[in-house]
Amino acid sequence: MLNNSLDRALFQIASAFTEAGITWGVGGSRLLLAHKIVDSARDLDLLVSMRSAERALRLMRELGVGEVSQAKAPFCSRHFSQHRLSGVDVDLIAGYRIEHLQGVYEQVFDTDSISGTVALGDLEIPLSSLEDWYVTYQLYPQKAQRAELIESHFQKSGLARPDLLYRALQGVLPDEVRVRIERLLVQLT
Repeated sequence: MLNNSLDRALFQIASAFTEAGITWGVGGSRLLLAHKIVDSARDLDLLVSMRSAERALRLMRELGVGEVSQAKAPFCSRHFSQHRLSGVDVDLIAGYRIEHLQGVYEQVFDTDSISGTVALGDLEIPLSSLEDWYVTYQLYPQKAQRAELIESHFQKSGLARPDLLYRALQGVLPDEVRVRIERLLVQLT
């Protein structure tokens, strides 16, 4: 059923979060793996709504080792904690923010941000949107290649949630990111 430690950790978290009514979604490399954009994931990036942040942190402390941490530049998220569960590193993020030369972009995460699910055992794991991560990865130079991979995926499969790209354009974005998003929207909508 659960073939690796990452999926076992995700299953434990999903069970606890679902029971507690946490608004959350998987992002990062595990999201890309779910969409078959990458072949593997080594850690978990979990987004939670601001409303669910404190409850989610409390549950993560019960499940694993971890404390509230300071996000490292360029990240300046409102809530950020790192945990280790079943040998897997887990970042819990609410109010996901990234600083850039023209200001700070905050990725909105709420129930509208969940763009699908992936089955894991008998649970449905909520996935944050590729569109949101497309924007986020453009703002983080070390992950720019992931933005390219997502854009290639969009070119082949289309945009599932163009509304989230329009929502992102309401935030503080560098001009080059704004232009790239607008160009993609023109091409694919």
